[in-house]
Amino acid sequence: MNQKQGIMSGRQSVGVKLALIPVIFILAIGFILSYVVMSQYERRSDAEVIHVVVRQRALNQWYAKDLFLASLKQKNDYGYWRDQFMQTTESLLEGGEILAQLKSKETFRVEPAPTSEIRSKLQETKKLIQKIADQEAAFLALSPQSPQFGQMVTAIEKINIELHEITRDTADLYTQHSQNKIDEMIRNVILISLAVAVVGLFLNWLISRAISLPLLNLAEQAKKVANGDLSGEAIEVRSQDEVGQLTHSFNQMKAGLREITQQNILGIRSLTASTSEIMASTQQQSASTQEQVTALQETTATMEEVRQSGAQISERARHVAAEAEATVNITEKGLKSVTETVTDIEGIRFQVNQVAENIVNLSEKNRAVGDIIALVTEVAEQSNLLALNAAIEAAAAGEQGRSFSVVANEMKHLANQAKDSTRQVRTILEDIQRGIGKAVMLTEEAVKKVEKGRKQMDVSESTIRHMADTTQQSIQAFQQIVAATNQQQLGFEQVFQSLLDIRQSTEQTSAGTQQLNQASSSLNRMGQELQQLVARYHL
Repeated sequence: MNQKQGIMSGRQSVGVKLALIPVIFILAIGFILSYVVMSQYERRSDAEVIHVVVRQRALNQWYAKDLFLASLKQKNDYGYWRDQFMQTTESLLEGGEILAQLKSKETFRVEPAPTSEIRSKLQETKKLIQKIADQEAAFLALSPQSPQFGQMVTAIEKINIELHEITRDTADLYTQHSQNKIDEMIRNVILISLAVAVVGLFLNWLISRAISLPLLNLAEQAKKVANGDLSGEAIEVRSQDEVGQLTHSFNQMKAGLREITQQNILGIRSLTASTSEIMASTQQQSASTQEQVTALQETTATMEEVRQSGAQISERARHVAAEAEATVNITEKGLKSVTETVTDIEGIRFQVNQVAENIVNLSEKNRAVGDIIALVTEVAEQSNLLALNAAIEAAAAGEQGRSFSVVANEMKHLANQAKDSTRQVRTILEDIQRGIGKAVMLTEEAVKKVEKGRKQMDVSESTIRHMADTTQQSIQAFQQIVAATNQQQLGFEQVFQSLLDIRQSTEQTSAGTQQLNQASSSLNRMGQELQQLVARYHL
């Protein structure tokens, strides 16, 4: 039980556990070999004892022979044979040193008689040899020719025969005892081998079980993890060997996978929600960007029309300025012809002054319009004023003022174009139109008076002079209009280019938004695929 606990405790490494199996079998084989060798040594010792017992028979015969030779007064050595026989018998009986070979000094030690039967035979042998030794002196004292000598020889031979049989029986008993020991050795070897095999197989089973059970459990858990099952408690670590370390590492790996999977699930959910919001936002942004692109396209088209219209206005202003210069030349020529009629136009001058007052009021309104559209509206007001003056002067000049009428018409046409370009000044222009109406009425009255004093060239001269000055102012005003329209045209060009840039940027933004929408869709699909992939793991 202690051995089982020692193996199952897991303090030893797998290499040590695996090495225990051959070590155990080697130790068992070594034990069996040691036992067999020891048994062989004992058997060898038994063989030497049997040899000594068999030698006792020879010693007995040699002793009897030399004893008879001694009785015949021949050379003998009966005392040596007797002493060796008796000493050997005593050593066999009680244990002690025995000569390995006769008449040598080499000895070996024997154990006391192993069985009671052998001990009994040795004791009988000792008694018989002692009996002969006791009769030895009497036998040697007899004469071979005496009757007692023959009787004693017969008695000694009888004892010798009995001693010979006992010695043979003793040798047989020793042989039987040795054979029994051999049989016991064989039996013990078999039993020990079986016991060693059983113990070895049991220990092998314990060691294999201590290694295989954790590995099987670990393999089963690994199969569950491979199938996506990360639930369940950690595997209990019951050993400190490589399997225990592997189990501990597997538990850490499983815990790490569980934590990573949980974080992935949370991250994927957050990713899915974020991509949904991004998709909704990008769709809204795409729709808004598309509306911006459409609006910019319309604005660009409108701006292109305004730019072209400004170019036309600038061209018309330059044309009118050229005609106004031509008119100045004509006016200078007409001025020479009407210098004598200045006196007759005083009444007309009064009417013209009233018209001038109305025109001044009209100029103030035009200045208010200039706060809204600045330079273009101011030009329109001045154009209307100049047109009115030109119309008055043309009406006053008659046929000679027809060229002024053409200029007035051009100026009025240009003013109408400026008026149409803005809706915010429509009300003010209507007021101006009403003022012009009043001026026209007054001008009509002045025309009547001019008709009355047509011959008064002084009035014509003054009117022509005034018209020349006005035309000169108109030229300057148109030059300002040309400069302003040119500046305005540059502004239109810049605005148009900016609109084109904004349109291009907006289109790029729209394309980027579409790409972002596609990327969000791909990211959303990826998140769903990751969610399906993570769904196979059970935490």
